[in-house]
Amino acid sequence: MHSGPMWQEYIHLLQSPKPGSDAFRALYPAALAGQEDAAKFTAVRRAFQRAVIVPSYMLETLWKQYENMENSGTNRMLIKKEGGLGLQEQQTSVFVG
Repeated sequence: MHSGPMWQEYIHLLQSPKPGSDAFRALYPAALAGQEDAAKFTAVRRAFQRAVIVPSYMLETLWKQYENMENSGTNRMLIKKEGGLGLQEQQTSVFVG
């Protein structure tokens, strides 16, 4: 129930480094040149997907942060490019089944 702050800290860690920095290369060693944003987005998205299925008193806050990230314009394009599920499809699978 108290894992929410840990997830927020982990997600912040994934979001914070700038492409090209030493911290970015340490977190995303397989990121190809020109695809840094996609590598970061994918890692942050996976972290949010894991965080929102864990019972936590911060679940609603994490979900809203995840929603905001998913609904930003650039991220929507990355989702379509990857052929991934959008937030609506994920929400259905998380809360229904």
